[in-house]
Amino acid sequence: MKLKIIKLLSLLLSIWVLLCFCVSAYLYLNKPLLSPSNLERTSYGTINGQPTLDDIDLTINKINEGDFSGFATLTLRTEEAKKAYSKAERTYILLGGVHASNFMLQLPNWLELKPKNKINGNTVLVTENNIEIYDSGDDFNYPFDSYLIELSFEMQMYFGKDYERFEKAADSASVLFDLPRHFIVQRLKKIPNTLCNYMGCEDKYLDDVHEDEFLHRVTRASWLRWFTLGLVSVIFAPIILLINAKVESINIDILASLVSIFAVRTLVLGTTTKIYALDFIFGFAALLVVLIPMIKIIAIKEGAHNKSIQPTADAAAD
Repeated sequence: MKLKIIKLLSLLLSIWVLLCFCVSAYLYLNKPLLSPSNLERTSYGTINGQPTLDDIDLTINKINEGDFSGFATLTLRTEEAKKAYSKAERTYILLGGVHASNFMLQLPNWLELKPKNKINGNTVLVTENNIEIYDSGDDFNYPFDSYLIELSFEMQMYFGKDYERFEKAADSASVLFDLPRHFIVQRLKKIPNTLCNYMGCEDKYLDDVHEDEFLHRVTRASWLRWFTLGLVSVIFAPIILLINAKVESINIDILASLVSIFAVRTLVLGTTTKIYALDFIFGFAALLVVLIPMIKIIAIKEGAHNKSIQPTADAAAD
């Protein structure tokens, strides 16, 4: 009976893992393999895709444990902005958030600019690399994590002893996501209900995102989710075999099972010590690795004890 259960569990696990990998391969190969990166550009105020007047270009090209970073470029084309810059002591890009219901979800982030060069007579300024891009989200639920990145742009220049300020919204702006292929980027035209509930929105018009603002949702690709599920499921294969393992060699089987759990965890999540939702599955698997041998040893000892008592009981009955 026990052998039949093991065979059934092994068959079901094999079918599930094979299904996960096949679906993952299908979804992956169905996506055009243009480059190892996922390039997504969104913009406003452009004509035929080309920037107009004073333009801000933000590139988001890195993500580390749920934190996004990148760099920004400001191109000055209007005489008003060039004149202000000529006497400015400091120039910034102010990254704001989506404005709705008199709330701004994103904390202001001032990015200091440094001159780069002139292109076609236009002044070009850039930020340092790896500037932090705020987002609302957490990679705890990897690979089912989701992030919202909200952006609005404004240039600010400070000059004089009294720090007089020249500020102006960008005439055109664009956001380029240069992320690995397992990320999906979607620009939202309306604020998701979760955010709207948080802000206490009631009127429908408060859900709309302004034309000069950006609200993006970044998620993992479906093929990566299926692949991760299949990979994590593999850790239960040695655990199923552990049910029928011999007590004499059970120490080796326990070690092999624990090593396989650690190897898959490292492959999926890396060597980080941060806790993820998947760690609960790995912890459950490790608990089974400990409990199954204990149950087997206790059952064997009870069986041996009952056998030793039986002859004594038979002799007493005679």
